[in-house]
Amino acid sequence: MSTIFQIEPETREAYGKNYSFVPLNGCLDEKTLPHFSTTIEPLIENDHTYLVFDLKDLDLISSHAVSYFKMIHQRLGAAKKQMVFVNTNEEILEILEFIGLVELIAVFDVEEKFLEAIKNEEI
Repeated sequence: MSTIFQIEPETREAYGKNYSFVPLNGCLDEKTLPHFSTTIEPLIENDHTYLVFDLKDLDLISSHAVSYFKMIHQRLGAAKKQMVFVNTNEEILEILEFIGLVELIAVFDVEEKFLEAIKNEEI
């Protein structure tokens, strides 16, 4: 299994709210997690209300990465911020459901539904 992993965060705005949009591409595992965490740390600390992960092109997620997502969720919650998953592919969604992460984190099958939720102040 390849450990190629790409991450290129962007700042976006919708309905008067800024958010960090993070498309994930490749395999998020023990070998790529250090690069991921180095890139994500400043986004956890910024003043955006949401940290949005686009999972469309994520091929694999390890248990270590899932644990890191849980930690991100806790830190954001303490700062009154939210983590969101969008464009979830079927395989990754099954893993997140099995582990119970979807009980904690808002999941939208497409980014447009997330934007609609912001507009309607549902999240």
